[in-house]
Amino acid sequence: MNTGDTIKKLRKSRRMTQSDLANRLGVAPTTVSSWERGAAYPLMTTAKSIADIFGVPVSVIAGEKEASNIVPSMPIHSYKYLDAGVSCGAPELVEAYTKNNLEEIQLSDAIMGRYAGDDDILIIHANGESMNRIFPDGALLAVKRTDDLSNGDIVVFSIDNEDFSCKRYYRNDEAKVVSFQPDSDDPRFEPYVYRYEDADNVAIFGKVVVYTVVL
Repeated sequence: MNTGDTIKKLRKSRRMTQSDLANRLGVAPTTVSSWERGAAYPLMTTAKSIADIFGVPVSVIAGEKEASNIVPSMPIHSYKYLDAGVSCGAPELVEAYTKNNLEEIQLSDAIMGRYAGDDDILIIHANGESMNRIFPDGALLAVKRTDDLSNGDIVVFSIDNEDFSCKRYYRNDEAKVVSFQPDSDDPRFEPYVYRYEDADNVAIFGKVVVYTVVL
């Protein structure tokens, strides 16, 4: 197996796009494409970086060994971690995050996928059953600080600077309302709906990009 085929095989085994790998390496996606097509070859320093990302010997990237015979070891990264559920007080969570005085937790890149190593990730636990169709009480949530939200995203937010909650986010510009919808088989959970002019007390902390469940 040549270098390009090896890179492609390893990349797909991690469910990474060419852009994902390019971003990790600091190169253009077209550069990764050229490697995989055999039109170019990575420098040895870059080959070492590729090997480190996939947890394989650099000799595999160089084509000296078959990638199919290698079981990659998954790298891990550390993330900010708050040992509390999303129902903890909003001021406590925001203060802890902004002061950077949080604990850390290590998670495999196999779990975090394309968010592996993202510095804007906070790990926290789900608390309650309002999203139990998606993840149960106690699930580990990776929450990314971002303003880039789409309808249907699962967000962590607070109302009146009180307890955090986790719901699906929807914005309706025609009706000029924003709503937070539960995704639960318990009918007691109801949506929060706010008109734009009444939403000053709503603070969105971030969106859930990864969750894990221990069975």
